[in-house]
Amino acid sequence: MHAFFQHIKTTIALPRVKYLFPLVVLTVMGCNSGEDVALEVPPPGIIPAQKFALVLADAQLAEAVITQKMSREDDPKVIGATYYNQIFNKHGISKEDFQKSHAYWANRPKDMLAIYDLVITELTKMEGNKSQEATADQ
Repeated sequence: MHAFFQHIKTTIALPRVKYLFPLVVLTVMGCNSGEDVALEVPPPGIIPAQKFALVLADAQLAEAVITQKMSREDDPKVIGATYYNQIFNKHGISKEDFQKSHAYWANRPKDMLAIYDLVITELTKMEGNKSQEATADQ
């Protein structure tokens, strides 16, 4: 496991992470008409929706760590670049792959809402795993 992800597991309480998403959750709940959205198969060179959701979940965790750990002297661009490079390496993608895929999915609002549903599901699953680990440690 990369040191970054081990660092996240030991330094951030995942229940706090869920508070980073109230706007996303409200948007998903408010804009979703209740119908299931079938995610399209993207063209070559675009990260598939399920994998992109995992990347975004890790990005949200990184953003939470950056926000908690940053001091006034820190440059958020430098710190963010370090975390994001570790995320890209973990998922076997490049910054360009991420940017191209983000632009692609962002231009498909219903698909992007479904992807954020997957992100929330993944973060909730991580939170549950963290809670089970804490219970097992007691």
